[in-house]
Amino acid sequence: MKHNSSEPAAAPGGNSAESAAVPSGSLAGPAAAPCGNGAESAAAPGGVRRGELATSASRGNLARVWDFAQGYLERLRPSDRERMGVELAMEEIFINIASYAYADGHEGAVTVRCEADQAAGRLTVTFIDGGAPYNPLERGDPDTDLALRERPIGGLGIFMAKRLMDAMDYRYENGENILALVKHVAGRG
Repeated sequence: MKHNSSEPAAAPGGNSAESAAVPSGSLAGPAAAPCGNGAESAAAPGGVRRGELATSASRGNLARVWDFAQGYLERLRPSDRERMGVELAMEEIFINIASYAYADGHEGAVTVRCEADQAAGRLTVTFIDGGAPYNPLERGDPDTDLALRERPIGGLGIFMAKRLMDAMDYRYENGENILALVKHVAGRG
């Protein structure tokens, strides 16, 4: 999710809201309640677990973010293929935030919210950053029929994340980029 710092930023605390979604349904519903740094809320009715991790948007924190999210994913008993797909999509999004969200190499913050809904077999991972407004879902998909040498740089990671997840939703709200990734997990008996 390459952020373009030349785009105007909304005023902090503003009420502007932009949103976009990749097909596969809406992600409407209650947001995960803030639970502190890496904390988890009590299970809601129906076996829903929510938690939040706040950390710096640094490449060095990728393993910490994955370890946090993996605890929620494992509740859904994913196949190896499902687990690898979620991990790859999360890695792409987190590394893009760490690399591009904040101008001039400034290391900002990122919050990762996870929700594992066992009854629905659904994992939702939401990335929230205060970097420059950027909707990665507006970027066109790369032409994968072109030879690698002929393709413009950029966009392949977001393309892969879109293909690996069942839905993605973006909105810019109150000075924050909010990108939610949803994966439906078949689960292993």
